[in-house]
Amino acid sequence: MPAIKTARVRVAGLLFLLPSNTVSTARISGIESPALLRENAPNYWEAAWDARRFVEEGARRQLPRDKIGMVINSAASRSQDQLHIHVACIAPKVAEFLRRHQAEIHEAWSFLSSGLLGHRFAAMKVDTDRLAHMDPFKLLNRGLPSGKFSMGSQTLAVIGATFTGGRSGFYLLANESGASPKKIVSAEALLDDKCAD
Repeated sequence: MPAIKTARVRVAGLLFLLPSNTVSTARISGIESPALLRENAPNYWEAAWDARRFVEEGARRQLPRDKIGMVINSAASRSQDQLHIHVACIAPKVAEFLRRHQAEIHEAWSFLSSGLLGHRFAAMKVDTDRLAHMDPFKLLNRGLPSGKFSMGSQTLAVIGATFTGGRSGFYLLANESGASPKKIVSAEALLDDKCAD
């Protein structure tokens, strides 16, 4: 596969560092920022999903929605203190895991019965083709079944999906990093920025 060039594109208050990052131009540290949970907060996930066209351009082909994912790292696993969402193809192991576990992913957060890449994830599905009225930050904050948790300790993935009957939607996966570096999963483990088949 040819190398994917890196470029900078600014659209609607977001900076796209292509091929794989969408960066807020507002000063927001990351997933732990209370600004993301405000009623009038921009839906960065919607903008990041709309930017998947840059992933397709880099891959030089149209990609099905269930091939593309977006991930924000926990505070402990990110490399910079500026909100950014990784947008790329999902790793083949993640795609296979979702296929095997789709029956246990429902419209409310619940922990999955087995680990993904050696980590425990909570998951939910969102039955909508766009994220205009569904903000994954707010869904995570309102509904994760772990009782007390810190938003900053979460790695959050949003993955395009096609459900039974051809309905479009998304899978949301959340992993709490905790205090142990062994519990940290990063965007790079969940995504494949080369879009290998």
